[in-house]
Amino acid sequence: MSDNSGDYCEKCKKKDNFIGEEKIINFFSNILMAVGIFSSIIMACTIVVVKEENFFGGLSYSSKEFNPTGFAITIATFISSIIFPLLLKLFIKMSANIRHIANK
Repeated sequence: MSDNSGDYCEKCKKKDNFIGEEKIINFFSNILMAVGIFSSIIMACTIVVVKEENFFGGLSYSSKEFNPTGFAITIATFISSIIFPLLLKLFIKMSANIRHIANK
């Protein structure tokens, strides 16, 4: 390794040094994040603004109203679908680093 080659050699730059179980958890954390974000978008379209039907005499009319409970559920789903997979990825990287240090 020379001084102008950077901080690490090509072998050390390898990012994906996970074992099988860590790869599976990493894959499921990516799926969990995608499904969570997609579901929070769906919930934002369906439960944040709800249609309320009112009857007056023999006539019915509908109006759209803001649902604060639906908004809270949507925000909680969105935040948890980002934080939980990131925590899983953090634990996977910690596991890989501990295994790398133990093998030195």
